[in-house]
Amino acid sequence: MNKIYRDFIFDQSDMQSWRIINDSVMGGLSTGNTVQKAQSICFFGRVKIENNGGFTSSYRKLPPLDKQLNAVAIDIDGDGNSYQLRMRTVVSNTLLDPQSVYKIDFQTIVGKRQQLLFKLADFSASLRGKIITDAPALKAENITEIGFLIAPKCEKVFSLDVYQVKFLHL
Repeated sequence: MNKIYRDFIFDQSDMQSWRIINDSVMGGLSTGNTVQKAQSICFFGRVKIENNGGFTSSYRKLPPLDKQLNAVAIDIDGDGNSYQLRMRTVVSNTLLDPQSVYKIDFQTIVGKRQQLLFKLADFSASLRGKIITDAPALKAENITEIGFLIAPKCEKVFSLDVYQVKFLHL
C-alpha cells in the first residue's frame, strides 16, 4: 500500500505561500490570483493574448520531500479548461536552466471535482514552453515548488479550486 506520503491541504495560513507569475514578465496583460475558499485555494483570473501574452501561473514553495515519493495526486474542481501541474526543482545539471520546470497537462471538467494521479516519471522538463528531451527524470527530493499554469492560446476566464496535493510512493 501507499505508506509513504506527504499531504498538503491548503488553508488561510497558507495563502501567503502562493505567488503569481503572469505573462506580464514578457509584456502580456493576463491576470491571475489565488484566494482562500472554505476548503480550497482558488487560482483564477483572465488570460489575454495581446502583447505576446497568453499565460498565468501560481506557485507555492514546498518543504523537502522524501526521495521515495514517486507520484502526486491532486484533488481539484475545475472549469473545463486545460491546465498544467508544474514542479520547480533544484538540480545540479547543465541541461536545466534555473527557470526550467517539470510539467504535465490535465483537463478539468465543468462542475466535477476530480482526483487525478500522476507518476513523477511522466512529467516533462520544459523551459519557456519548449520540452527538454534529455533532461533527467523528475525526482521528489529535487522538487522545491508546486504550481498550476493555464495557457489556452486564446482569451479565457478561468477558475481552478485546489483542495489537496498529496505526494505518494506507489
